[in-house]
Amino acid sequence: MAAAAPAGGAARRSRRALRGQPAPAGGAAPAAGLPGGRRRLDPPAPARCARDRRAQARRRAARELAGRDRRGGPTAGGLGRRRAHHDALRRAGRRPGRRGGGVIDRLEDLVGGVWSHFDHVDGRLLLVALVFHVANHVLRSVAWRNVLAGAHPGRRVPLLGVASAYAIGVALNAVVPGRGGDAAKLAIVRSRIEGSRAATIASTMAVIMLFDLVAATLLVLVVGLTGSVPFVPHVPLAGAPGWMAAHVPIAVAGVLALTALVALAVRVLRGRVRGLLAQARQGGAILRSPARYVTQVALVQAGAWTCRIAVVFLLLRAFGLHATVPTAALVMVLCGASTLIPLTPGGAGTQQVMLAYALGQAAGAAVVLSFSVGMQAGITLINAALGLAAAMVAFRTLRPVTAVRAGLGLARARA
Repeated sequence: MAAAAPAGGAARRSRRALRGQPAPAGGAAPAAGLPGGRRRLDPPAPARCARDRRAQARRRAARELAGRDRRGGPTAGGLGRRRAHHDALRRAGRRPGRRGGGVIDRLEDLVGGVWSHFDHVDGRLLLVALVFHVANHVLRSVAWRNVLAGAHPGRRVPLLGVASAYAIGVALNAVVPGRGGDAAKLAIVRSRIEGSRAATIASTMAVIMLFDLVAATLLVLVVGLTGSVPFVPHVPLAGAPGWMAAHVPIAVAGVLALTALVALAVRVLRGRVRGLLAQARQGGAILRSPARYVTQVALVQAGAWTCRIAVVFLLLRAFGLHATVPTAALVMVLCGASTLIPLTPGGAGTQQVMLAYALGQAAGAAVVLSFSVGMQAGITLINAALGLAAAMVAFRTLRPVTAVRAGLGLARARA
């Protein structure tokens, strides 16, 4: 691969000597079988040296840039910044993600913060709260039994049967949407009271709910007017009058249409409606005896509400939140309000949003969420255990599966 030329002959001979190739004799013509024109196109030696130096400079610059990328320095490129970010995430015990990783990282931080607060919960306060929760079940069962006894004079109303029905219904309400546990309560109590009617039992349940509604309203008014809870959120109602004025015609039309529909139904089903109204009126018989209602129902339900407030107070203390009686009362009312519209079993999700909004100024989001999730999960598990035990007692069996099947069969038969 050599070509002899007058210009630059010494340089070519030196390169051939370095490559170990013999120099051609006389320097006349190219060797046989080699393209002689290729060497004649080579640039002169100074130009090739400059080109080699530029190539070496480019390779050196590329190596330096790659080194900066690996180190993630201040002058690093996009690859280096991503590597440095991923290294920082790995050192923090987190996993580098793809696009949207910031949201995932925030969710992981929130979940980690929620679980970390469960390590500092006081178990002794949880045990005391469990006692108050069971006492609330017993007192509410006693109050309902007294209302049922007033609606069915001269008939035996067993307290154990009513308490079992109440526990089973509460357990089902925690896992079944649409408050399906109330139908189970009605069916089980109807099977325990001879000659009872569904409308009468439903009206007795309404009597119990009437006290709950009045008590919750009074608690909210007292807390709001006295300012006992300084972090109660302010709901802006500046635009409420205009909004209401704009929708008054629609509301009036809806009320008139509903009234006309009810009147038509009463006229068509007059005889049957009269019977249902008579049965419902029988369910509220205890309301016509104010002294008996106060002593046998109202005071007992007030004791049950006291136990519920005590449960929330102890749970707040157990999770390290600011615990006062007004705060516990407000939290209890919000938890009850989350189940008024039965979109999810036990108001799951709705309860967390309401508590995070109400207590967000008093504690961090992770603390409030851990308290809400822990309280709802714990109460649901306890209610499920009480409901299962009540079903085993009510149907006289030691097999939980048999008790559950018997309860479901009774509910279907009485529906």
